[in-house]
Amino acid sequence: MNPSNQSQSAALPSAEECQLLLASLTQTFWETDAQGRVLADSPSWRAYTGQTYQDWLGKGWTSTVHPDDRSEAHRQWQEALLEQKPMDGEFRLQHPEGGWRWTNLRATPILNPDGTLKKWLGLTIDLSQKKQAEEELLEAHQSYQLRLEQQVSERTFELVESRELLQATLNSTLEMIQVFKAVRDEAGEIIDFTWVLNNKASERRYGDVIGERLLTLQPGVRQAGIFDTFKRVCETGIPDQSERHYVYEQFDGWFYQSTVKVDDGVATTTTDITARKKAELELATTKEHLQTILDSCLYSIQAFEAVRDSSGKIVDFVWIMNNQLAVQQNGDVIGKSLLEMNPGVHEAGLFEKFVQVTETGITIDDEQFYDFEQLKDWFHLTLVKMGDGFVMNTDNITQRKRAELENLRLKDEVTQRAESALRVNEERYRVLIQNLPDYAIFALTRTASLLNGPKEPNG
Repeated sequence: MNPSNQSQSAALPSAEECQLLLASLTQTFWETDAQGRVLADSPSWRAYTGQTYQDWLGKGWTSTVHPDDRSEAHRQWQEALLEQKPMDGEFRLQHPEGGWRWTNLRATPILNPDGTLKKWLGLTIDLSQKKQAEEELLEAHQSYQLRLEQQVSERTFELVESRELLQATLNSTLEMIQVFKAVRDEAGEIIDFTWVLNNKASERRYGDVIGERLLTLQPGVRQAGIFDTFKRVCETGIPDQSERHYVYEQFDGWFYQSTVKVDDGVATTTTDITARKKAELELATTKEHLQTILDSCLYSIQAFEAVRDSSGKIVDFVWIMNNQLAVQQNGDVIGKSLLEMNPGVHEAGLFEKFVQVTETGITIDDEQFYDFEQLKDWFHLTLVKMGDGFVMNTDNITQRKRAELENLRLKDEVTQRAESALRVNEERYRVLIQNLPDYAIFALTRTASLLNGPKEPNG
């Protein structure tokens, strides 16, 4: 085995590790032969369903399925066996203590090297909490729907009793409010809608359309999916809220539309959000341009957000932005902890500076030697507060600092050599003077007097 194969083999999890992983993700793990018959024991299945070992063997597992789900479970299992494709179904399985619980039942075929079917591996996932949450959500939604229908019914009644007052109320909003009545064919199928009410905002958009057919004046509602939404809300009574980009007839913009059932029709509230969408697009473009500008910088630029404890004390920072140079230096660290990635900032005293800038807003411009993690360099740092965090501009000045240190070393060396040379020369002169005869010393003294000139007489 070559080293690369050994490395790949070492990276693969063991069978025991795989089973531990599956056990952490599922409630049961089981297998059958190629024909779908259970031959091996599955303690996890028996614990989950309460079946005995003998009941579990063969195809006995189907008896644990709820009677209302049993035929569908059997159909899906037979289809999977016939087509040798994975099975993924949701059924109610019996609980050992009684009752039923929703369970995701999955099985996948395992093939031999020659492509023939070897066996089936299966697992189950308990969906009880998920189903309970869905039921609670459905109940809440139905309650909301009922309240909404009651409100619409009340408003419709008010329209009958005092149309002018309702119209005035509707006209007071800048949103477009419209009410449509369904048009049905002889079979009762909805084939169109007619306008029965518009507020002033809608009239400015559509004109006087009361009594007109929707598909005649706005055929684009089919392509945009609006017509199907109106039909679904009218037939089911379930409200709909959607953002739509409408580019048909006289329109070319973004709209947020809420649709609710009103008698045999629908009422819609529509808000033009084109300006907001354009602003979002401009913001995204601006952010992209800003990132491009930051990426073109020769310095490393990073932004951090403070992490505070329950008392409000800053205990860490997380990365929220990096330019390209910072990404090359640090890798993908967005959302990661500063102290986990660079614990050396504490010993280097940088963490205290980061906290100081974040808390006081006072900019720090400093040079720092960092000798931790993978670094051993000098940096010029500029720290500026941003929101509840800071932005750090970093320039690696290691070469400059090394050059400065080398210059200082050379200056010290030159100074030391000059001082040494002076000391040597002084010693040589002293020894020379000591060894001169007296007449030579007298001659030197006389010569020095002549060079200095005669002294002027006093007075």
